[in-house]
Amino acid sequence: MNNTARNTNSILFDLIALTKPRVNFLIIFTAIVGMLLAQDFNLDYPLMLYASIGIYLAASAAAVINHVVDQKIDAIMDRTKSRPLIRGNVTTNHAIYFSLSISLLSTYILFEYVNTITTILTLFFNYCLFYYLFSLSKKLNITKYCNRWYCRSYAPTFRLDCNDK
Repeated sequence: MNNTARNTNSILFDLIALTKPRVNFLIIFTAIVGMLLAQDFNLDYPLMLYASIGIYLAASAAAVINHVVDQKIDAIMDRTKSRPLIRGNVTTNHAIYFSLSISLLSTYILFEYVNTITTILTLFFNYCLFYYLFSLSKKLNITKYCNRWYCRSYAPTFRLDCNDK
């Protein structure tokens, strides 16, 4: 494999890493459970597929924007120092263009194949709430306290070490 193909693959994998695929699969799982609970016995599989793809792409776009916004914080945290934007594998402009592209694709899929209310709700909750609440909580260090509470709540059950380092 030549260097150009290797670099293209590397950038592609780094862009995908910015979308937080594991988190988004959990989002899709909960969305599918909600769709199954909301329907009667006449399941509309194409609609569920389009909705899942649209929601996944919207959540991915929000995750990429979260990476862009949190670059300074991520650069100093041990857990996030190796992310593609911090290492310089992907430029901020590339990440923004990638996020915009998948966001537009998500909006098109949801509007065209699902419905308007799903499009509006996905855009609002994904971009506004995810960006503002999650990014703000990192800046205010709220997640540290939430994680500490969660850890101490379940420490006896799972034998977790909850000591702050």
